[in-house]
Amino acid sequence: KLPKMPPLVFLFTVCVHRFMGVDLDYIYQELRSRFPDVIFVESYMEPISQKDGLTPEQRLRDGMFSVLNKKEDVPVQVSILGSDMKIEESSEMKEIFREAGMTVLESSACQTMDQYLSMGNSSLFVTCYPTALHGVKKLAARLQVPYLYLPASFSYQEINHQMLALRDQLLAMKVQFPAQKDRHA
Repeated sequence: KLPKMPPLVFLFTVCVHRFMGVDLDYIYQELRSRFPDVIFVESYMEPISQKDGLTPEQRLRDGMFSVLNKKEDVPVQVSILGSDMKIEESSEMKEIFREAGMTVLESSACQTMDQYLSMGNSSLFVTCYPTALHGVKKLAARLQVPYLYLPASFSYQEINHQMLALRDQLLAMKVQFPAQKDRHA
C-alpha cells in the first residue's frame, strides 16, 4: 500500500505474459476502473518474441508520449522530448529558442507530472534521441504539431542542414529566427 497514489504507472509486461495467454486488455480495463485518477501506460519488454518492429526502448518512448495531450495552444513553447539527460543550457539549439522568445521544456527536466503534461501544449516538438523519433512522429501527427529531429552530429554539413531546418520551421511558425552570430545557417 502506497501512502499516495502515483499519477502515472508504466506497467511492463513481458513475453511470459503473452505465452501464458494473459488477457492484458482486461487487466488494463480493470486497473483503470479501480484507479481512475492514475494513468496506466501500456509498456512491453518482449525481447524473446520480438523479431522485427519497434525495440523495447522505442515502445517505452511511445508510451511516455501517449499521455501528452493538447489542452491549450502555446504558440511560443517548444518541447524537447525523449532524451535521457537534460541538454546543456548553453547548447546552440536552446540559445536559438530562447533568443526567439520561446519557452523551452524538456522531458528529462520535468519535476512534476503537471510540468510533463504541459509539454503537450507546445507548438513544436524536437527530439535529438534516435529511439524517441518514432514516438515523437506519432505524437506530432496525433496533436497536429510540427516536429524536428536534430540528432547530435560532428559533421559541419549536417549541423548546417539542421540549422536551416530549424530556421525554416521557426519562420513557418512566424517566430523570428535570431540574428546570426557565428551560426552555421
